[in-house]
Amino acid sequence: MIIIVTGSNTELIENDLNFPEIKTCFNSEWEDGIATSIAKGLKELLILSPDCDSCIFAVCDQPYITAAVFENLITEYQNTSKGIVASAYAETIGTPVLFNEKYFDELLELQGHEGAKKIINRFIDDVIAVPFEKGNIDIDTIEDYNKLIL
Repeated sequence: MIIIVTGSNTELIENDLNFPEIKTCFNSEWEDGIATSIAKGLKELLILSPDCDSCIFAVCDQPYITAAVFENLITEYQNTSKGIVASAYAETIGTPVLFNEKYFDELLELQGHEGAKKIINRFIDDVIAVPFEKGNIDIDTIEDYNKLIL
């Protein structure tokens, strides 16, 4: 199941999505920080799939994301006993990241601009990293986009 949490420009995003298998939900508190989007998405997932035992959080600004990145997270999760499988790039770990359900309450308790990395760092002994080549490249501005396409 794929859930896209929208905030700013929600109408533009939802109008461009023409995939019935993708669910969208609007986070009216998006300006309060990433934690509100994490909570909104996780709550929606648990409504639609109450028996869900893990989930992956991804951000929309990593242009080199592929299905293989998600597949690698899932495979590593299935092959280890780790509760968190994070992507590794540029000497750090982060999104996309897979969380076992034992971290759902922690995710729901994040506040403001706290992201999932706070939980990754807090439970580092339960984390395994999977390489994500070019995961450090993200598009935050029009200048970033122009550099990418040139």
